[in-house]
Amino acid sequence: MISFWCSLGCSPDKPLSPLSNKEISDSSQIFLGDEQLFLRKPQPVDVDYVLSNEADISIGIASDVPGAHIQNDEKQFIPASITKILTTASALSELGPEFKFKTRIGFDLLRPGQATNLTIAADGDPTLGTTLGHGGSSANKATQMDDLVKALKSRGVTSILGSITFVSEDTRLDSGIYADGIETEDLRECYGAMAGSFNFRSNCAHVRVNAKSGFSWANMGAGEFLKMSLETLVGDRTSLSLEPALSSDRTLEGFVLRGTFLEKTPKTLQFQLPVANAVGWYSRELIKKMKASGIDVRSSAIQISKTSAEKAAARAFLERQSASVITVESPPLSLIVEATNKSSDNFLADSLFKTMGLRHASPRENLSIVSRKSIHDFLGQWLRADGRSSWTGDFVFLEGAGLSLNNRATPRAFLSVLRQISKSPIFPQLWNSLPIAGVDGTLADRMKNTSAAGKVRGKTGTLKGSYQLVGYIPKVTGLNTEYIPFVILTSTTAKNRNAVKRFQDAVVVKMYDAAQ
Repeated sequence: MISFWCSLGCSPDKPLSPLSNKEISDSSQIFLGDEQLFLRKPQPVDVDYVLSNEADISIGIASDVPGAHIQNDEKQFIPASITKILTTASALSELGPEFKFKTRIGFDLLRPGQATNLTIAADGDPTLGTTLGHGGSSANKATQMDDLVKALKSRGVTSILGSITFVSEDTRLDSGIYADGIETEDLRECYGAMAGSFNFRSNCAHVRVNAKSGFSWANMGAGEFLKMSLETLVGDRTSLSLEPALSSDRTLEGFVLRGTFLEKTPKTLQFQLPVANAVGWYSRELIKKMKASGIDVRSSAIQISKTSAEKAAARAFLERQSASVITVESPPLSLIVEATNKSSDNFLADSLFKTMGLRHASPRENLSIVSRKSIHDFLGQWLRADGRSSWTGDFVFLEGAGLSLNNRATPRAFLSVLRQISKSPIFPQLWNSLPIAGVDGTLADRMKNTSAAGKVRGKTGTLKGSYQLVGYIPKVTGLNTEYIPFVILTSTTAKNRNAVKRFQDAVVVKMYDAAQ
């Protein structure tokens, strides 16, 4: 337990929060356990490095704030979700702020209003079936899937005959392979869901599990590509656990319920689980929406292209000149990046990570490896531009959302990259995407009622024992605004989570004041 105590001007029995900056003077005494420290003010920031004296908290700080102290800047930390600021900046640089995912819909018209050979080809649009976009408001009731149905109706389609074919634009998006270092508990949570070719509601589905009779998905087709199994026994008490089943290459194959249950009252549990391939769910939801809009699809069957020949035939149909083809686009990348960073959305980050890889990977290359290389190439460019090309080894990224415990970053390299990103053409879109201190996103409840509230923007990162904060401090001089980067990384234990966050907030507030 870390307590901040003042020796003058307050009760010795009342602990002070690090946010109580005005109450902690240069002559204040601070006790960390049994160790007594005295605050000094050789630099503009006076209380920011105290926590580094606690044995179970390691803090790395780097900043371009004039006079700010640098600490542990060469040490590698687990970046957690601050990874997303690098993923989104790389995506904006690679794809451009106006990039849009595209879903192609092809069909033949037998006669006016009557379509056949309906074929849907998806390129990994993460917004279909969600409320993302439409002006950037997640509260908007319309969805991209609604747009797809409207596009069909705009072509006069009133009925569909024959099968409806669903095909991936790139097969490598179809398998859900998790990076090394992602813990088991994250694999069974919806925040760990991965993006594929066909996505619906962030690939998070509701399932009921009866400890005796098995699994029942609330949405038809949601678990179609998962193997769900029971390894439960009758016992004298109920003790159950749900575990992901992974293949040797860490592909999510399904889930297993293990444990014991009381035979007379077998428990029915409810879960929200990630689905690795949402095409089965997507296809059925699309048909439901078409029916609800008045399109007659009663005689249509679903055909999901699985073999190489089936996929080649479906894609060839869409290229045929006689076919009618509609393209439905996602919101622009700038809005997807905003949704990614404001709420720290792992699913969207994974989608952007894979999409960058698809731009460079040949059909035979491993998508994850190429996606990693894509981000590392941008990091290398930014480091070279900053005169720090020797620091490329400071970064290790196995995926783009920040879930892997094997990801690594140093404060110095992160600061160097943030410095160069602020000079790049895509910075306005990145800046707009970042949570605002005390206002929105993951910083909505932090730095409230301080000078930094409404001004500082940043990205948080949270994994057990790793609580990170990076971002920019704006300094306005006349008509010009300078964006000063800062990096505060920690390695500690879960018990210190709140103390570390309060500490980070205090440091950022002091940095903001010093920069003005």
